[in-house]
Amino acid sequence: YAAGRANTTGTSNAFLGVTTGYSNTTGYLNSFVGNSAGYANTTGTSNAFLGYRAGYSNTSAYYNVFVGNEAGFYNTTGASNTFLGTSAGTTNATGSYNLYLGNSSDGSAALSSSIAIGYGATATASNQLLIGSNNTNGSITDAYFGQGVTKASPAGITLNATGGSGLNNAGAPLTIASGKATGNAVGGSLIFQTSAAGA
Repeated sequence: YAAGRANTTGTSNAFLGVTTGYSNTTGYLNSFVGNSAGYANTTGTSNAFLGYRAGYSNTSAYYNVFVGNEAGFYNTTGASNTFLGTSAGTTNATGSYNLYLGNSSDGSAALSSSIAIGYGATATASNQLLIGSNNTNGSITDAYFGQGVTKASPAGITLNATGGSGLNNAGAPLTIASGKATGNAVGGSLIFQTSAAGA
């Protein structure tokens, strides 16, 4: 009912659900599935919103993929974002190029180029990678990189900063830091250790 009601010249759109794509006028190449998905979209193009009220507030933004009930709910002009999970990216309004994976994964309204992975993971700055959250159900306390937790003949792994390109350009420095403190407290310890034999 009332899907794409305001559409005038928008073409190649697919709107499925009650009031889905309701405000669309000239936006094109959009796929909105779920009641009120993409409701406020007017000129936004090449968006894919799947879920109840996914991308609800989107107006003119483009190249977004929001999957999950109310994923990307407050996004208006932020572009090229991917939010996967119920209520993922609900706070984002104008930020672009973000990737939020997990139910309630999010970041503040105007962040760009950040990645938050895990239930309730919340980015706090642009250009930030965050895995896990301060929620008990989303915290990560043990991490493995490379070839899983165990393998009969595991190979080593090298952690690199970005290298230079062109002629005689130095690579970027690599900084390893412990957890930040608040107030007058000291930062966390930095510990290097080998695994115990037979662990």
